[in-house]
Amino acid sequence: MIATYKIIVDDSYFRTALKRYRRQHPRRHLKVVVPLLIVLIALAVLAYAWKTDAPWIMIPEFTVMGALIGGIVGAVLGKSLQAKRLRASRDFGGEISMTLDDVGVAVSGAHMQAKFDWAAFDRGIRFKDGIMLLKGSVLRWLPDAMLIDAVPGEVTAFVRTKTNVTDFV
Repeated sequence: MIATYKIIVDDSYFRTALKRYRRQHPRRHLKVVVPLLIVLIALAVLAYAWKTDAPWIMIPEFTVMGALIGGIVGAVLGKSLQAKRLRASRDFGGEISMTLDDVGVAVSGAHMQAKFDWAAFDRGIRFKDGIMLLKGSVLRWLPDAMLIDAVPGEVTAFVRTKTNVTDFV
């Protein structure tokens, strides 16, 4: 079986791919955010205690305010840096073609050409609107709406024969 996708690489495509990726690991970001927040709060408390002669009773209020402000700034800064990195991609705004066949997945665009064997993909995840193929932290999002010459059900059955695919409800 051969299935071809024609994908326009734009904000919408990246947003959807990242949403699907995050939905399968909803708490993964906590492994980084929580320890970082704890360190920042501890540094703020130490700086406050060192710089002022205020009574120690005010430190909990300062800590809560610092955590709230730090959380908001971290969330906004993290998303904007991620969006900037995605927009810097050479293929942003262009069209890429992904072809699935018995050998693997071929990806080609104006600035790239790559071929991945099926063994390279750790797993696949079937969402209601497409399939995500994962190779470590690298992902290939294949939306059903961009499928040209096959039916989504056939493609899903084909990918299941090549790699471990789980359904995401």
